[in-house]
Amino acid sequence: MKAKAFVSSAIRTALDLGKGSDLLNPYSAFMCHQGVSHCSDELRKALSILTEGSIGHLIPEVQSNLGYALPHASRFDEVIAFPGRIVKLNKSIATVGSPMPGASRHVAKIILTVMRYHSELRSAMNIKYSPEIIRKCRKLGLRMSSFNRADEPSSIKKREGASLSWGIDALLKNKKSVPDIIFDLGDNGKEPMVRVIGKNPLEVAHKVLQIAR
Repeated sequence: MKAKAFVSSAIRTALDLGKGSDLLNPYSAFMCHQGVSHCSDELRKALSILTEGSIGHLIPEVQSNLGYALPHASRFDEVIAFPGRIVKLNKSIATVGSPMPGASRHVAKIILTVMRYHSELRSAMNIKYSPEIIRKCRKLGLRMSSFNRADEPSSIKKREGASLSWGIDALLKNKKSVPDIIFDLGDNGKEPMVRVIGKNPLEVAHKVLQIAR
């Protein structure tokens, strides 16, 4: 299994040296380790900014998370996020642990789906939905789009955890660019939600702080 993962990673990060086939990257595992460290540091910086920003009122009932994917990410364990989610603590927020790979399948689904359309957009955070928040986003000039969970095919509804990837994919395949905000109004057993998209955690954090003010 380790050998397969090593070769797969070397193929995904192959080096383009010009003419001929790309060269397999034998340093992929080392680069991945360095990438996890960098992503974790950036997530901690963004969390510090958000903690000071009194954004507790933006945390949804299902809690929140902030993720950052490695370059060329294609698996859940290549997206770094906060274990145990980001929770509301009075007017602020708190976490129970440091960022780690694979900590949130939910936020990973958002980021990995977005990256298929724009590989530089590697970070996202989910926040509470309300008409007031949508009006604030519009006032700030943030680009917004939404999908309707009621349009989900029955085959998607039956698959646990498949609806979010379906919704974002259905939305983006008809768009020329990825919006700053992707939201939906929920469905039976599904809380309405807003997702803030960005290139990195600091960019996402600044958008969230703008919305919170």
